[in-house]
Amino acid sequence: MRKFRPDNEDKDYWVIDKSGYLQERYNESGAAEWSADAELEVRQTDSSASEFGSEYAGTLQVLRIISCGD
Repeated sequence: MRKFRPDNEDKDYWVIDKSGYLQERYNESGAAEWSADAELEVRQTDSSASEFGSEYAGTLQVLRIISCGD
């Protein structure tokens, strides 16, 4: 998973999750697009820090995954 859209927003953000957990959940879903209710602690980072970040509203680094359901 690399793209994230917070509830009640119409902007997509590039996500950096160094734990790999969100990507693992996406892979397990087997879906082309995966939607999950997730509560994340994030911080906004410099979009130039990632290859595709500049194509999104911003880049968020996941600091902690509080919850993640389908």
